[in-house]
Amino acid sequence: MNELYQTLISVLGADEDRKGEWHCPCQFCGKLSSPKDPHHSFNEQGFHCFVCGEGGSLKKLADQAGITTETPLPIVPKPAPKPKPVPEWKKHATEYLQSVVSADELFPKWKQYKPLSTASIAENYLGYGKLPHRSSRCTHNRLIIPLIQEKRLVGIRGRQVECDCGKWLSASGSEMVLYNSDTLEDAAGKAVLIVENPIDALLLEQQNIKAVATMGVTMWKDEWTEMIKHSGCTLVTVVYDKDLAGNGASTEAEYHQMAEEWKLKNPKARQVPMPNGIRLVNNLNKAGIRATLYHWEEKHPFKTDIGDLLCEQ
Repeated sequence: MNELYQTLISVLGADEDRKGEWHCPCQFCGKLSSPKDPHHSFNEQGFHCFVCGEGGSLKKLADQAGITTETPLPIVPKPAPKPKPVPEWKKHATEYLQSVVSADELFPKWKQYKPLSTASIAENYLGYGKLPHRSSRCTHNRLIIPLIQEKRLVGIRGRQVECDCGKWLSASGSEMVLYNSDTLEDAAGKAVLIVENPIDALLLEQQNIKAVATMGVTMWKDEWTEMIKHSGCTLVTVVYDKDLAGNGASTEAEYHQMAEEWKLKNPKARQVPMPNGIRLVNNLNKAGIRATLYHWEEKHPFKTDIGDLLCEQ
């Protein structure tokens, strides 16, 4: 896009249509024009008015409008961002947390899901109950995982146990955190695992293995990279699930199978995406963090996660 063309777009306040044509009032007859009511438009080749018949080069249009490449561009003030409303449940976070951590079925339900110790359940304020009122489409009881940052409840995740509303759901307005990031405070000289499931991170901690969880393979923040970098850990191993979205496959044949299954679900996509585990390892290494990818064995079926291995022990 040449300089004069950019200047015309900015100074004339032009609006673009789907065909890449820019609409603005005709500088010769004054007729208004817009993508919805086209009368006068221009592109990189020139301009034309369908009302008065004027047309020609961009230079002609610029001369008529008194515009040159030296014309100051208008300063368009950015609208102030609207403050996000505070979710109602955050106003009563303490009461909500107290209700789910004191549920009668708390410990049986959690131990039925994964072999967490009673201490792990209590120390991490794991709960059982419904997600906050009007914060989710699901109104059934779930295993509740509070997301706490700087001693504040900033998010709530719920894992299904008795419904089909979705395996993992979050209360609306939840902030995403690097789960169990407090473990990085004394990770100097130690290895750290990055996993998907927050409960798998707690299971690893029960075995004195440093672990944090992203609660999804597509979520990663630059600030998390800095947290790990400043922790002084010696090695980071990414242990996402054995699937295309996670760590990928064990063999080339498995990868092709994963890729073909993905293509069937995404027929319009041009390219099979890189596994997010590989992407994260590459980014951590670029940031100066020694990172490696956990390679699943061929004997492990697709969708295996670190929690499956821990539960086998």
